[in-house]
Amino acid sequence: MRQLLPPLTVLSSYPPSGGLQLHSLTEISSYTCDFCLEYAESAMVATAADALVCPGCYARARVPGRGGRS
Repeated sequence: MRQLLPPLTVLSSYPPSGGLQLHSLTEISSYTCDFCLEYAESAMVATAADALVCPGCYARARVPGRGGRS
């Protein structure tokens, strides 16, 4: 089932890369990362299609050879 975050204010969004787009939020949000399935609390979240991605998985996905999605 698709997670729904409460309405949040995006401070800035970074250019999409490798199918992911990173967003900086004005406040901390709680969600479950769709990549690692871990609970996350962060003022940053990446999005990929219908997925929410924690900053750790975003970083791993952006480093070649680290086992993340591209």
